[in-house]
Amino acid sequence: MLDVQADCFPPGLGHAELGRLALVYARFEFAVKTSGYAKSSSGQDIGTADCDWGAFTADLEAAGFPEQCRPFLNAALEEFQRAPTKKLMYDPRSRQLLWRPLEQKPTWSDTRMLLECARQVRHNVLHGSKSWPPDDEDRGRDPLLVQFALDVLDCCLQLMPDTRRAFDKEYG
Repeated sequence: MLDVQADCFPPGLGHAELGRLALVYARFEFAVKTSGYAKSSSGQDIGTADCDWGAFTADLEAAGFPEQCRPFLNAALEEFQRAPTKKLMYDPRSRQLLWRPLEQKPTWSDTRMLLECARQVRHNVLHGSKSWPPDDEDRGRDPLLVQFALDVLDCCLQLMPDTRRAFDKEYG
């Protein structure tokens, strides 16, 4: 059976934590798409089903997060703004992989930034980007970032009943 050595995991994260993030995020992303927030990767033609994060964010903001979510979201946003999660980039000229902070685009609200940071945490941890450390001192905060990503998704599901129903639906 194919497996990964424990020393390849980010510090403080094991099979259980990574499995939970993988399953919850995959289910969340599918629920977002099936609850009406899908778009084609090729615009007007049939293409890969992508999440329409812009429309989802707009509806989240229109609904307003419940008060019980604010402490979690504020803590996550503060941490992501203090030390943004890194994004793995590629420089074709030097043929080098480079780590760069995920930057908030001018058109992104704080809600959109939280969703993008949750996505980036998932990308880093589940696509292998965190199996070799970036050159910074923030590597030990991976368990905190995973928890913040899960908190963001949970708060979104509390606010969006159709997405929550799609998330909870049994398939088979």
